[in-house]
Amino acid sequence: MTDLGRATRLVATGILSLGIAAAALWSTAHMWRQHGRSDAESDYLSALTAATLDQQQPHPGAPAGLAPPAMRLAHHPLDTRALAQVALEATLSGNRRAAAPIMREVVRRDPRSKAGRIWLMADALRRRDLGVAASQIERLIAIDPAQTDAYFPILADITRQRGGERAIAAVLSGHPAWQTRFLGYLTTRGVDPVRIFRLNSGSTAGAVGGEVAQGALIQQFINRGDFDGAYVAWVNFLPPEALTKVRTVYDGNFAGLPGPQPFNWTFNDGTVASVGIDRGQGLHIEYPGAQSGRLASQTVLLTPGSYRFDYTAQGSGEVADGGALGWHLQCLPDGKPILDLPITGLTDRAVGRAAAFTVPVGCNAQLLSLDATLGTFPQSRSLTVAQVAIRKGS
Repeated sequence: MTDLGRATRLVATGILSLGIAAAALWSTAHMWRQHGRSDAESDYLSALTAATLDQQQPHPGAPAGLAPPAMRLAHHPLDTRALAQVALEATLSGNRRAAAPIMREVVRRDPRSKAGRIWLMADALRRRDLGVAASQIERLIAIDPAQTDAYFPILADITRQRGGERAIAAVLSGHPAWQTRFLGYLTTRGVDPVRIFRLNSGSTAGAVGGEVAQGALIQQFINRGDFDGAYVAWVNFLPPEALTKVRTVYDGNFAGLPGPQPFNWTFNDGTVASVGIDRGQGLHIEYPGAQSGRLASQTVLLTPGSYRFDYTAQGSGEVADGGALGWHLQCLPDGKPILDLPITGLTDRAVGRAAAFTVPVGCNAQLLSLDATLGTFPQSRSLTVAQVAIRKGS
């Protein structure tokens, strides 16, 4: 079993209270070996740290040839590794009170000391000082970003504790690079979704890319097939003024309402077509007819039963075999088609179109899309959709 795998097992089986820093321990050893410093002193410090974190670990003996800490400190008073050894040995001897000020001094002298910060983190967890524990983990991640995910089980444990949400929110307020990945991890660990939503909202409020981060978190639910959880998350991210405008199809009038994807519109404005909202008019599309592609889409959640789809639009450029535009509805994630409705017979005056369809049992999430299909004799088309809606009943 790998070092990190063993750490994960220890956390998962509850050997360590609150997931005490087993993962961090082996990332320390990993760092020492990675930098070619796997000498007797480094190995001994790693073994000492292991024993202080996990009582099932044997207490290691000092390797032959390693001078006592007092002797090393006499020649090198600023030797933080010798100080760390003193503190770790004191901890194993039951003198944690004496070890605490020594480890604080180790970190003061060397802010990048992983042995010192791991000890302080574990000590804070034992004392239920979740704020200190979380801040030490934040620093450990900054010291060794490659080991970021190894700390997630500990951070998740902190999140679940009383007062832990506040401690984690303080760390995330700095918008660390691993924020979205960690929030996604929480969705897999049985953490109350409401806590996750609050953490995400607080940490991305006012931050550049906040909506992107929200969308990434929602995608974590979707990747596991939990569309209901994804939708609840999405609703929680909407500003209060948008909540009263939530319908079966969100922003069906194309007013540009706020909210992350995929329960808001996704527009493919690019090489296939020019796609965008024309304020006061609706969704405007200029399709040159050169290739097929998806122009707009939105995920919806319809329960099994009968429905009516309708839209109001105007357009021009329709010719036989010149290419087609049409609405499609398909089940997720298997893509089984439910509705195929070509957009035909439009003029420069807005008209309404409608079609009935049925959502089968077992199809609880759907993708509504507006697609373009290349024709035999490509013809450019112009389309403006004023509104689109889905209503219960045939």
